[in-house]
Amino acid sequence: MKLLTTISENYVADWGLFEGIRELVQNGLDARDKGFRFDIIYRREQEELLIYNDGTSITRANLLLGNTSKRGDETQRGMYGEGFKIAILALIRCGKKVEISNGINGEVIHSSIEQHPDYGSTRVLCFETAQSNILPIDKNKLIFKVCGITAQEVNSIKDKFLDWEGLQLGDFYKTNSGKVLLQKQYKGKVFSRGIYVCDIAKLEYGYDFETLPLGRDRNLASQANIEWETSKIWSKLGATHGKDDLVINMLKSDAPDVMDINYFTEEKLNKICHDKFFSDNGVKSYPCSNEYQKKTAASLGLKPIIVSETHRKVLEPNFPSLYDIREKQKLAKADHIDMTKVFSDLFSKGWKIKQYECDCSGKYIWLRPGGDGNYSSYGCICHNTPIDNMD
Repeated sequence: MKLLTTISENYVADWGLFEGIRELVQNGLDARDKGFRFDIIYRREQEELLIYNDGTSITRANLLLGNTSKRGDETQRGMYGEGFKIAILALIRCGKKVEISNGINGEVIHSSIEQHPDYGSTRVLCFETAQSNILPIDKNKLIFKVCGITAQEVNSIKDKFLDWEGLQLGDFYKTNSGKVLLQKQYKGKVFSRGIYVCDIAKLEYGYDFETLPLGRDRNLASQANIEWETSKIWSKLGATHGKDDLVINMLKSDAPDVMDINYFTEEKLNKICHDKFFSDNGVKSYPCSNEYQKKTAASLGLKPIIVSETHRKVLEPNFPSLYDIREKQKLAKADHIDMTKVFSDLFSKGWKIKQYECDCSGKYIWLRPGGDGNYSSYGCICHNTPIDNMD
C-alpha cells in the first residue's frame, strides 16, 4: 500500500543529516522512557545505522503529519507529531535510504520522495507498506534503518548523543534538574535528556538537562534559560552535595554557570559562602560590586572587597546593608555627644527650627542655611539631627 503524504520535498529545508538522526533517536529514547529497550548500532561494512526499540510499533496513522501519541505528555522529548516524518524526509534529501521494520505488525515501510499526481510537479514524501518475512530476532522490534551512511558521517554526529553505543560519558554530578558533565570534551556543550542542543563557550562545564524549554527544532533555549537551569543545579550541588567549593570558585570568576544562583541558594550555602569570604578577607571585609559601594564601605571604616554582582547577592543575606551600618554608627556617635552643645553649635552656624507636622508625629523640622540666603529642609529633628556637621 502506497501513501503519498502532503509533506513537500523542501519542507524544513534547513534540516540535514544530524537533525534527521536526532529525531529518530529522540523517538527511541521516548519509547525507552516508557519501558521499551532502546539501542543504536552502526554496521560499518554495510554502512547501515539501526535505531530500534523492543516491544513497540507504529501504525499507519502515525505516518500522518501531526499525528502523535505523545501530545500533552511533558515527560516525552517529542510532542509535535512531525519528528520522524520530517527526519526521514531530511535523510532522503541527504541521499540516504530509510526503511522502517515494523516487526510486531510483520511489515516493512519503505520511504521515498515522489511526484504527487494531484499537485502538478510538486514532489512529496511517500511511504509504501508491505508485508515481509521479518527475521525471528526482529519480530518484536521497531527498527529505523538508515542506509548509505558512512563511518565519517557517523563520527561527525555521534558525540551529540549521550546514549550512543560505546560513548564514554565519564564522571558527572547529578541532581533532579540534570547532570553536570565533567569531562573536558563536554565543556560548554548543552544537552537536553541526552541530545545535543547548543554550545555556550563561556560555560565552565557541560550539562544534560532534564527539563529545558525547546521547540520542534530544539532551538528555543536561550542563554538566559540555560544559565537559569545551570544555576538551579549548582545551588542544589552546593547546598546538599558538598560542592560548595566549586560554587564559590565560579562565583569568584563570575562564571555564567552560576549567574542566577542567588534566586535558588539555601540558607546553608549562603552561610558557607559568608564564612569563606570572611576567612579569605578578614572580619572587617565587606563585599562590593561597584565603585560607589566600595567608597561607601571605606568611609564607614570597612575593608571593601570587589566581587561579582552575583557573588554579592549570594553574600547579601548575611551582611547588614551599608545604610544600616551608617545609621548604627550615627546612633553610636550620638550616644557620646552632648546634644545641648550640638543644638547650640547648629544655631550659631545659622541653622533654624520650623514648626511642622511630620509623618513620625514630630512637631519640628531642621532648616539648613544655603549660600544664597535661602534655607532647605533637612528633616524632622526627631530622626535627622545633623550630627555629621559637628566635626
